[in-house]
Amino acid sequence: MKIRIDFGGFYYTTHEAMIDNMVEYQAEDFDKFRQDINLSEFVDYPKTYQNYIESYCEVLGDEIFYEYDTNISFKNIRLDSPKYYNFETDIIYCDVLKKDQTRLNKILLKEPDFLRRLKEATKSYDGYISFYNYDEVVNNKDNILHQFVYGYICPKFDRYDNIEFDLVYRDEAELIEYLDPLHIDRLLGFNHMGPK
Repeated sequence: MKIRIDFGGFYYTTHEAMIDNMVEYQAEDFDKFRQDINLSEFVDYPKTYQNYIESYCEVLGDEIFYEYDTNISFKNIRLDSPKYYNFETDIIYCDVLKKDQTRLNKILLKEPDFLRRLKEATKSYDGYISFYNYDEVVNNKDNILHQFVYGYICPKFDRYDNIEFDLVYRDEAELIEYLDPLHIDRLLGFNHMGPK
């Protein structure tokens, strides 16, 4: 079944900071060889974001297993990014087995804190009309319940240090050319006479 995970996106969030920190960390290594490098100019951000969300979903699956004793395996993970961030942010779309998602939904429907937050989230008030009411969400109208489930779980998930991802560069050959060849050989483990 196809699901949507509102994980917070990459615009001014912890997730963006994780990637920025990785760029800074790797730039410090390259600074030893060339001081004026702006590594962010070489990063392929869409591919790096993809690496990040794949790792995020893997760690999220582990968190769900430990917290709710339910195995969720996220497949066909893709990022949907808005053209402008003034009204929405990045969203993860992926596939999970329906039986696994149904099990997780049932577990959370027995959790008082989730139900309390669900009532708040589906309440209409001055200036806001909820698209789904509480009963519609509980009864999973239009397969909407999973969005509230992940909306509840994701903010609780704070083990970002377990997310392992690689930066992807737009053109590694261009990056290597930009760096001093005598020093890049040492960085890559070679000297001009062959391997060290």
